[in-house]
Amino acid sequence: MGPISKKLGRRFAKWSRQFRQSAKSVPIPKDVRDVGTLVKDGHDPLHAVYISVQNITSVFAECVSVLPELDPYSDVIAAAEDEYMPNGPPMSPLTRSYFTTWAFFDFRFGDGMETIGTCLLDVSDRLGLNAGMVEAIRLFQESRMGVYEHCGTQGGRVRLRELVTGRDFDVLCTSGYRGKPGELWYVRLCPPLADLVEYHVSMTTPYVLTQASKSDWTAYLNRAMLQLKDVDEDHRLYELLKYGLGVHHWSEFIFQGYHHHQFDAIFLAGLPDVKGSLPHAESPTDSPALPSEAEARSSEAEERWKRLAALGAKGVIPTPEGEAKMSAVILKVAEPLVKKYAETPEQAKTVIMFVIDGWNKSLFPLDKQAVVEKEILAPLVSKGANAETIAMIVDIMNTAAKRRRKLFPDLRKIVVDYKVTISGDSFNLNVSSAPVPDAWKS
Repeated sequence: MGPISKKLGRRFAKWSRQFRQSAKSVPIPKDVRDVGTLVKDGHDPLHAVYISVQNITSVFAECVSVLPELDPYSDVIAAAEDEYMPNGPPMSPLTRSYFTTWAFFDFRFGDGMETIGTCLLDVSDRLGLNAGMVEAIRLFQESRMGVYEHCGTQGGRVRLRELVTGRDFDVLCTSGYRGKPGELWYVRLCPPLADLVEYHVSMTTPYVLTQASKSDWTAYLNRAMLQLKDVDEDHRLYELLKYGLGVHHWSEFIFQGYHHHQFDAIFLAGLPDVKGSLPHAESPTDSPALPSEAEARSSEAEERWKRLAALGAKGVIPTPEGEAKMSAVILKVAEPLVKKYAETPEQAKTVIMFVIDGWNKSLFPLDKQAVVEKEILAPLVSKGANAETIAMIVDIMNTAAKRRRKLFPDLRKIVVDYKVTISGDSFNLNVSSAPVPDAWKS
């Protein structure tokens, strides 16, 4: 159970005691149809189960997204909705089904890298969800988008073979699109449940991939996986297809690759890393970019230190002999992020700034971390930073926090001031730090 789930668990424990004085479980709103009703309305039984999961998850997300613990989730999702307007063609190539399944089950937030789906699973007992529904939520949470070759139809279903793994799937395409052999589909499949059926079901309208061959896509997936060096080789394909190389990696591909659509399928062109192949790829001047340090910094070092001091941090201290200098520590944590996001020393300077923000945030008390992140992002949002930029910054901070815990788990110092000096194509970092009070629990 992640830190956000623990907080939600305590909230729901209190709320459920109040509700259960007169009811056996937390009531589900009337507009959320149960599985039996969905089947009576003509839905396939397996599809009906997963629709019910989506409905319950949607209600849960709406209830918890207003809580301060969920600020890291709400900020990014709200910005993404404004950016992509995910209602399907002709308004947007991102369908509502694609966007909500990504937002509920794939978008990770907070230091615990949680999702709405994992939070729902962690508090499912508090909500009185039965074991069958919990298992369906778990399977939906574990599902991901995938790239598949169409291998024909049989008995009203489509046979799909996944690229790279070669796994075969018997699939009920819920949009009604039958396609034709040789097509490539980008689609989310959910698996059979217990002994209900033996086939998978598509939970998004299929994106049909055009103007790039099976070998082109296989080569792309293999080279993209090489960038996931911190992920075990056996899990890289799953990581790539579920989380992408960045928060909006796959959403950007859909947005930029849109070619045309029909009522039961959407057609995309090109490859994600070949910008010239994408019909709506942005020009370099329009591409999302990190703000400058001056644009991003909302306060001077003195004001930042006052906030830290108010929470109990002590004065600046010199680095003890034999202990790694904080400047070297920060550069070590920042190394892969500078390589990933910075092409110039000025951009490296901005990346280091957000690495320091991520380092510091991860050392704050858990109940303060969402507030700290909101303080960092608020001035950027007010200045019109787009969803891709916000997601990039959140990724830098979350990765920095993760690397701090992995590389320097016992180093409990917070950065109170720093200075990056640029000389030609290189830069130098000086850091002032202070010990974190023992009362702060990370």
